[in-house]
Amino acid sequence: MSSIKNLKKKKTRGIIIAYRFISILLIGMLLFLLKVQADNKKPITIVKNEIVNPNIVMLGDSITDGYDLDKYFGTDILIVNSGISGNKTHDISDNIRKRVYEYNPSKVFLLIGINDIIYENASSEDVLKQINNIINEIEIKLPNTKIYVESIYPVNSDWHDYYCDAVKDSPEANLIIEETNELLNQYCEINDYEYIDVYSSLIDDEKKFDRLYTNDGLHPNERGYEVITEILKKYM
Repeated sequence: MSSIKNLKKKKTRGIIIAYRFISILLIGMLLFLLKVQADNKKPITIVKNEIVNPNIVMLGDSITDGYDLDKYFGTDILIVNSGISGNKTHDISDNIRKRVYEYNPSKVFLLIGINDIIYENASSEDVLKQINNIINEIEIKLPNTKIYVESIYPVNSDWHDYYCDAVKDSPEANLIIEETNELLNQYCEINDYEYIDVYSSLIDDEKKFDRLYTNDGLHPNERGYEVITEILKKYM
């Protein structure tokens, strides 16, 4: 009789142990499923401004606007022409979202400031300050974007038929341009930006825009853009 009771007890214990094991297993599975469900409900963390494909924005005024990028650079890399004729530094700041942010570029080549100098008699310090503002705005929104600062190009007022009266009326413009470029170079060195000296390749012996490279004293001609392209390609 006692042996039967012992068998029943053992059987009962076995059932209880099995039940507990199954219960623990089910609870574990339930907790796992709940965790997975909770993880799926968590907001996905997206790395802002992550650059997926290399792309370049050329940002500037009429010198950039008139730059036939497909002709000089081809179509292997996406290069966006974000130049607008007549632009000054503050115009870029006013419209920077559409001209830069929306492209999420890997690189930005900035060429701006000549219109500030010849139209508004801006000093080299004024131009530097405004360019610094543009760069800061880009860095805040696009921290993964590399910024290249081009030197301001020279002008030449020795034409009889002027494209731009402001060039004719600004004989001291090249002095301001040279000073501005020196400040930009120093600024880039201090802040670890890439400064690109195009200016030195475009000037003549009098430090004016060489007639070989411009037809109006302000904008590069085809030969001028060829020289500029060879310099910029090293940074692309």
